[in-house]
Amino acid sequence: METTLPGSTTTSAHVDWVTCTARDTERQQLLWALGSRLLDAGKLEDEQPTRWHAHGYRGWAVPGCRLAARPDSVMIQLSGRQSADHWKQAVATADNTSRIDVAVDSELKPPVAALAVQLYRQMRRHRTTPGRTAKRTLWTSTDGGATVYVGSRVSENYGRVYDKGQETGTAPAGVWWRWEIELKGETSKSNANAWLLEDAGCNELAAVTCNWFRARLGTAPPSFSTAFVHNVPSNPSTIDRQLRWLSTGVRPTVQRLLHQIPRERILQALGLEAPTPQRPPTGLQGH
Repeated sequence: METTLPGSTTTSAHVDWVTCTARDTERQQLLWALGSRLLDAGKLEDEQPTRWHAHGYRGWAVPGCRLAARPDSVMIQLSGRQSADHWKQAVATADNTSRIDVAVDSELKPPVAALAVQLYRQMRRHRTTPGRTAKRTLWTSTDGGATVYVGSRVSENYGRVYDKGQETGTAPAGVWWRWEIELKGETSKSNANAWLLEDAGCNELAAVTCNWFRARLGTAPPSFSTAFVHNVPSNPSTIDRQLRWLSTGVRPTVQRLLHQIPRERILQALGLEAPTPQRPPTGLQGH
């Protein structure tokens, strides 16, 4: 039995992550050229590439793009806005697409802060086509946020539903929910190639995601219309991430210290204020 989400509107559907590799020499060159253009575009936005390595690959990274090579192949990883805009070119250029994620965003009015918990409980009652219950995991955080995971992390089909607005600190709890599927291995390769051939856009990607969750949860993001809004957020800049770290990681400590020691000592410890000069000792009084 399928459950509907009253007051829910689908606002976005896009490829949110793609990992592509190339072994053929010509494809390696083309994939490297694509990644280099994206790294250069990051430089124009004052994002200096940082060194990055994994699985024997070594290369460079800016927000939304990682480009690396090893003796036998070249790899590119795109996320967020970069993957939404360039996934087709990456898939068309590469030999293999080892991972591709599709995300659908929905806005709930009124907000449903406990949606992840509700979906987790509902999965116990929903049976998949073979009559089995999909594996489910519920993760909760100390700030009240929650994520429901669908399937096994190591399988080729894996999904999650979480409060994107709360995660990014850009919307009240329960308003902006993200439904995300992560495909890997042959499932990723075959789907990515099929979507490329049919020139899949927002509507097709939304339909894929909705069908995936409907089959496993009995609930999916709401149906979309011709009024579909494609509002993929940009990848946060290095400065944005650093500011968020200051807000979430440093601010609570500073606030506690303000109740215990003078403000000047905190600023001095952070190197934001020079120590108050000590008065020079007065000369000894003559006898």
